[in-house]
Amino acid sequence: MPDSIHELPVGDPSGRHARGGFEYQDHIGASYCLQMLTNAALTEVWFESHDDISLLWQQEGFGPCYEFVQVKFVDRVWTLGNITGRTNQQPHTSLLEKSLALNKYAEPCTFRLVTSRGACRELKSLCYPIGSPERLAAQAELTDAHIVLHAAYDRKPNPPTTEAIAFWLANCVWDERESSLSGLEAQNLLDLETVLV
Repeated sequence: MPDSIHELPVGDPSGRHARGGFEYQDHIGASYCLQMLTNAALTEVWFESHDDISLLWQQEGFGPCYEFVQVKFVDRVWTLGNITGRTNQQPHTSLLEKSLALNKYAEPCTFRLVTSRGACRELKSLCYPIGSPERLAAQAELTDAHIVLHAAYDRKPNPPTTEAIAFWLANCVWDERESSLSGLEAQNLLDLETVLV
């Protein structure tokens, strides 16, 4: 008699792992939709349009600004290679280069990496909000990060320009969130309760 489906291990788990990443991204997107209900500056949330999530901010006196959000659900420690590594050594395929490619529209833009793990050592200063006193105090670390990022593309074809890397560092925030789907869901439910009260 064959074994029960409940007693045998699942075959290829890659689909479940990928789905976990999509679910994580869905919960992050939902958190922005909830934020839109309480923050008048956030006027639109787009899913899978220009980036994983694209946010339209309307700051009074400044006009529209787009924030391009990359969502990464990973169970490993981040390294600089995860940011600068190219797919099959092809130019413009690293995470940093993909972000920079979105800086081509008339509207100003910023970038955000939402991850389930903290920033790599070289990019810890990106965890501070843009314009915050902590971020301003971290200029030496950002300068060091610029040197390290520039060196990571040394001897690679079509590297990002020095100016492009500086722009990314000045306009990117590393946003570490809950490391589990259940934790993200619980946070969204708490935020929903706040909205409904």
